Amino acid sequence: KLVNNTFANNEMQKLISNPNEHFDLVIIEWLLWDGLNALGYRFNAPVVGLVTVPISMFGVSLGLPFFSIDKPKYSMGEIQPKTFFNRVSEFAIDFGMIIFHQMSMSRQQRLVEKYFGPNYPHVSDMMRNVSMVFSVQDYVMPHPTLTAPSIINMGGLHVTKSTDQELPKNLKDFLDSANEGAVYLSFGSTLPGKLLPEKTMQVLLQAFAEIPYRVIWKWENDELPGKSDNVLISKWLPQRAVL
Repeated sequence: KLVNNTFANNEMQKLISNPNEHFDLVIIEWLLWDGLNALGYRFNAPVVGLVTVPISMFGVSLGLPFFSIDKPKYSMGEIQPKTFFNRVSEFAIDFGMIIFHQMSMSRQQRLVEKYFGPNYPHVSDMMRNVSMVFSVQDYVMPHPTLTAPSIINMGGLHVTKSTDQELPKNLKDFLDSANEGAVYLSFGSTLPGKLLPEKTMQVLLQAFAEIPYRVIWKWENDELPGKSDNVLISKWLPQRAVL
């Protein structure tokens, strides 16, 4: 429906039907928006795809192997070691997603024929012809896996190695004395730590008390009952400078 609405948009129709329109590059949402690859063929321009989730089994179009039972599924969580049942379950999920993708591709092929005519390449062929895919994933985060030269992991581009932030003296002294290293804990602004269940709080406090590291915890209150001496709390922290 989204692809259909995109092609049916009046402004998009003007672009498609204008023989004098030209673009040097077409950037599209690549995952499950297969029909948008037709724009690259229409304007005779290279296509760059954007993917905001791990490419997973859809990387088959880029030459990656289909089977992925060696990697954990984000829908199933981390399971180690994997049993035979786990591997069969993950294969079934992959196979189901491939069937779903084929069904989606068939519908989008009909949309391409509707809006561009019957003489365009098949959607699957246009997907394989994509020049590059940018994946919003940091290459250091997932499990080791095969990739392709046309897949560029750009996760973490917003994180710089340098910062103009300065550490307050109490934080600097605290970290400088962390001979074994330090742990930084923040639940962000959407989950205040004070809302954690009491049982979870006690587990964290006990774990921090047993490790040899200094712990910096973004905490919304002035006090944190039961914290050990190696834990420093603060309502606000210069996160980039700390990291």
